[in-house]
Amino acid sequence: MSIRTFWIICIRIIGFWILLEWAMVLPTLILPLLSFQLGIKDIGYFLFLIGCYVGILQLLIFRTTWIIDTLKLETGIREEKIENNFSYPTILQVGIIITGGMSLINALTGLSREIYFLFQENIPFKDSSYKANIIVGIVQVIIAYLLITNSRWFVGLLHKEKMGTKE
Repeated sequence: MSIRTFWIICIRIIGFWILLEWAMVLPTLILPLLSFQLGIKDIGYFLFLIGCYVGILQLLIFRTTWIIDTLKLETGIREEKIENNFSYPTILQVGIIITGGMSLINALTGLSREIYFLFQENIPFKDSSYKANIIVGIVQVIIAYLLITNSRWFVGLLHKEKMGTKE
């Protein structure tokens, strides 16, 4: 594996980490839009925030060579091959699974905390002030689980994109 391939893998794993964290936060950002009367200014801020995230993810996941060239990440490093017996898709899949596993652990701890608070409140779920947090926690657990179980699909998506560029 070359130094360039190493940087590509690292940047894409960071991109997937940010994507997953954004997917975990997105339900909490959407709930106020659905439940309150918000003005055009608030919706504009929300759309601006989504645009920024999409732009950052576009750079980190699909434009990694541009980042490497712009930041000159390869300069000053001797061109040595990093010897290993793993293929690019295997390393990327392991990184995605680890990222999903860490997010699943975070989501499960948050969900269990909210369920604990619900039981302490001792009122029906439909009347609880914690029901939105529990629903968001369940969505976060599902997203993390899907990332872990569908890691090959994400690697296939990135591997197809990699074959189409000169990386």
